[in-house]
Amino acid sequence: MSPSQNSPSTKEGPPANRYAKLSLITGTGAVVMVLLVILTAEMVMKWIGEIEALTLYVLQFLGIVLLAICAIVFGKIGLREIQAEPETQGGKKKAVTGLVLGAIVGILALLGIASIIHALGSYSSGQ
Repeated sequence: MSPSQNSPSTKEGPPANRYAKLSLITGTGAVVMVLLVILTAEMVMKWIGEIEALTLYVLQFLGIVLLAICAIVFGKIGLREIQAEPETQGGKKKAVTGLVLGAIVGILALLGIASIIHALGSYSSGQ
């Protein structure tokens, strides 16, 4: 066998599309924000109180939804550009991953907002 047959393939595909990269970054950022909110929830409630913390969580989840929407939009744009010019645009896996992360996190964040608003309503009515 010649040395070229034993070496790993040096042929790389086209560079990743910028929107595919942005989709992956914003989707991952949304996941990280959700994890931070979950991991710090009890500590924040002790520090600033329940009602204030719940209000803060609504704002945080709105930010998460914004990141998720960006991940979805960037993923769709990236996939469209990659499909239009596959020989010059790469990063399909990045775009799909960001799009899926954005969709999952967006749905979870909207459910979180709904449950927080329900909790605020229950708390204010004294139930």
